[in-house]
Amino acid sequence: MSREFRQWTELEVFKLRKLLNEGKTRKQIAAYLGVPLERVSSRIRHENRTPEHRKEKVARARERRNANKENYKSKTVRSVKHEPVSSYGRPTLEMLAEAQRRAEAPRSLTAEFCGDPAVGYSALDRRQNA
Repeated sequence: MSREFRQWTELEVFKLRKLLNEGKTRKQIAAYLGVPLERVSSRIRHENRTPEHRKEKVARARERRNANKENYKSKTVRSVKHEPVSSYGRPTLEMLAEAQRRAEAPRSLTAEFCGDPAVGYSALDRRQNA
């Protein structure tokens, strides 16, 4: 379920008010606007609030946000010390030489385009040679 937030456009709000004045149900309005029923219900609740009530709601939300910030700030985050990278993680000279041989192996145009391995390097070739 996607909880993507998108603000209402002026045209959507205008259509919502018009449909409400015509006596349409929330379900009909949601179908007409092509939005979820909960989104329509939420906007209708918002439209029915007084400006004072809207300001109070914003203030309460701001207080909750600030309280949560304090909770998050009080937690300490422990940093993890990383070990230095050792040489075993780097390719050896033999590995580099093998990669160079594979890159220089002749391949057809189709094999180059499709990313097929060179002759002798595919899993099927290795299984047949074993």
